[in-house]
Amino acid sequence: MKHIASSQNDIYKGYKNLLSKKHRIQQGLFLIEGVRLVRHVMARGWPLRDLILDQREADRVEFIHLAQHAESQGINVTILEGELFEVLSETVHSQGCLGVAEMPELAPRPLEGSLFLALDQIRDPGNLGTILRTSDAAGVEGVLLSKGCVEPFNEKVVRSTMGSLFDVPLVQCSDFAGTLAEFRSNGFEIAVAVLEDSEDYALYDWTKPTVLVIGNEAEGISEEIQALATQRLRIPIRGGAESLNAAIAAGVILFEATRQRRL
Repeated sequence: MKHIASSQNDIYKGYKNLLSKKHRIQQGLFLIEGVRLVRHVMARGWPLRDLILDQREADRVEFIHLAQHAESQGINVTILEGELFEVLSETVHSQGCLGVAEMPELAPRPLEGSLFLALDQIRDPGNLGTILRTSDAAGVEGVLLSKGCVEPFNEKVVRSTMGSLFDVPLVQCSDFAGTLAEFRSNGFEIAVAVLEDSEDYALYDWTKPTVLVIGNEAEGISEEIQALATQRLRIPIRGGAESLNAAIAAGVILFEATRQRRL
């Protein structure tokens, strides 16, 4: 167990570097925050390099037991002075617990399954995190990310997933359109969520092998991707709202797919 009180400490500098996307990718590591998430990762046996505790909270019985459990698994335990811990924490009211986890490997190609979600340039971290959590709950067999999507290991994304980041297979698509075209050639329906020239999503047969495409929060799905669609679906809206948040739309549609597949 290490105690760090100086911002010039090399170990601490390494932790701070993980606040940067560049360094996260270079090192294949990222920060997770909160007791529940740290426990979730440890319970799954996911590679956790370090457990980081706030000095002001380290004497809590819960944290003493957590530290002992971590050390028994060969995980480094570091106690940081409060001010140093606050620099790493992304929450206003921190629980005093962080972890350094290894990044899940992003698959380079489509995975096995019959229900996938494809995200076309989702840029809001909270939206992406919520979508991944919802996809996990709905039983989606993989999430395809276009180049323009926010990094899935962004601190806000990780926190919003509530652990589902470690449970939903992710595919990083260097050629998003090409990947969808490959799915289509293999017999999948490409269902795009759009408002124009579309049918009620609940009338679609979700038992078919399908890739559901959800678009960018402001601009929707690109014309290139819409051109690949075999189905154009919408959520009927009553009231004055023009559209739904991307994460809400994904959840509404995915749970209809789950309902139909349960029957």
